[in-house]
Amino acid sequence: MTSGRPPLLVIAGATATGKTGLAIRVAQVLRNEGVAAEVVSADSRQVYRGLDIGTAKPTLAERGGVPHHGLDLVDPDVRYSLADYLAHAGDALAGIGARSGLAILAGGTGLYIRGVAHGIATDALPSDAALRVELEDDLVRRGLAALVARLETLAPEAAARVDRSNPRRVVRALEIAELRGDARPPTPRGYPGPVAWLGLALDKATHLSWIETRARGQFDTGLVQEAETLRRRYDPALPA
Repeated sequence: MTSGRPPLLVIAGATATGKTGLAIRVAQVLRNEGVAAEVVSADSRQVYRGLDIGTAKPTLAERGGVPHHGLDLVDPDVRYSLADYLAHAGDALAGIGARSGLAILAGGTGLYIRGVAHGIATDALPSDAALRVELEDDLVRRGLAALVARLETLAPEAAARVDRSNPRRVVRALEIAELRGDARPPTPRGYPGPVAWLGLALDKATHLSWIETRARGQFDTGLVQEAETLRRRYDPALPA
């Protein structure tokens, strides 16, 4: 991240707490007041084209004329990393800053949000494409538990920090551990501009009701058909 970034409003929260809708509404209100507000999606599934209904990606109509970034960036068979996302978000934020606007970062992928708002130094983390493929093959052949056990042996501190129920996080942690050992992650650089955080939370009953309403709507608008189309076109084992 470089200087010249716009003010940033971060809207975070669990799935189906209204982050996207609120981001769009806030942007519309600000734009009506003459502030060039734009939304930057922080959702690691919405970057993929064709993953629309299942990811609750806002349609063009739902975006209400508000410029959006971070949507429909690559096809599902293209590997897309945190570094790729941060490069895209950095370009989007630079553009918003050049337009004297305000950026609203909204989504459910905490790593993306932290990467932008805290400034994760992805260039300081090593990567090896061949090793990543090997680890992903191990995941398919041996299962997640075997990779977690390997990570706990190789890098116990990294294993304690990672979400061990998330296969992608475990694979990436193992990749880093194989290349640089059990070193602590680099210190975040911070966001080079003003940041405000808004966290959304609902009581359990309301949240469950909202999740049910969303799920019913997704099935009613073609979720199964979308999944069948994607399965015909792409390998189900793809990270997307």
